[in-house]
Amino acid sequence: MDDSSARGYHPVTKIFHWGILFLMAGQFLVGYTLARLEDDDLIEDRLFTLHALLGITILVLSIFRLTWRRRQGLPPWAPTLTPFERRYSHTVERILYVLVLAIPLSGLALALADERPLPLIGEVEISDTLDDSEVEDVFEGVHIATHLVFFAVFALHVGLVIKHQLVDRDGLLNRML
Repeated sequence: MDDSSARGYHPVTKIFHWGILFLMAGQFLVGYTLARLEDDDLIEDRLFTLHALLGITILVLSIFRLTWRRRQGLPPWAPTLTPFERRYSHTVERILYVLVLAIPLSGLALALADERPLPLIGEVEISDTLDDSEVEDVFEGVHIATHLVFFAVFALHVGLVIKHQLVDRDGLLNRML
């Protein structure tokens, strides 16, 4: 680690953190817009392509982020974090890592079950061992469930940041800015 580790996260870590956050926000916006469209195939196809490309990008960047983290490590814990907050933060972070992988993977599975051609991949045939609508329903349920869990865990993450920023006023957020 370099000398900046005591002051905060490595610049590459910050780029991954904020980049994935903004891509996820865009992804949710496009996905929920797509889910509300009715009878406009051209816009639906374009939004689906954008949604799929964002999902693939998030998945790839998340894998790179995890690889970077394993190689770079993290700065020392902020001294203002209590032992409970350290455990809490660590647990929330791990769950968020799982979710930023699970959401695009479940979306990919849903798209494959729907037999839609995917950008960069094309059309992929899936096994006919189960009724397509059953498979699609399962993956759609998983995709929605991962969103809901993501929003809840993201709220826990932001809640700790807000506590430290507004209540403790310890400048903890500056480590990631």
